[in-house]
Amino acid sequence: MADEASVGFWKATTLLLAASRLRAKGRRRRQRQLFSNRSGKEAFDWGGIGTVLGILFMALLHVLAAFALITAVRSGQHLEAERQGQIVVRSAFFARALHV
Repeated sequence: MADEASVGFWKATTLLLAASRLRAKGRRRRQRQLFSNRSGKEAFDWGGIGTVLGILFMALLHVLAAFALITAVRSGQHLEAERQGQIVVRSAFFARALHV
């Protein structure tokens, strides 16, 4: 039973998200006001710096995890080659040995 006064799903969703964004904006502004009143002057908001530091820390963590994964795979390949009776050397040593 579609009522002429009813609002569609997407229209209602858009209205709710817009109202939520407006409320969040007001809460941020009020929080800044309270923070400024507590410190007695216009205080610096450290939230942005914390976010950037968090992103940098997570990037470093991912780089270290990738390094650990690459090292583990390379070690496994070396062990498998040695198990098959092959001798494993570095590519720089191999290239130098060919040119001598």
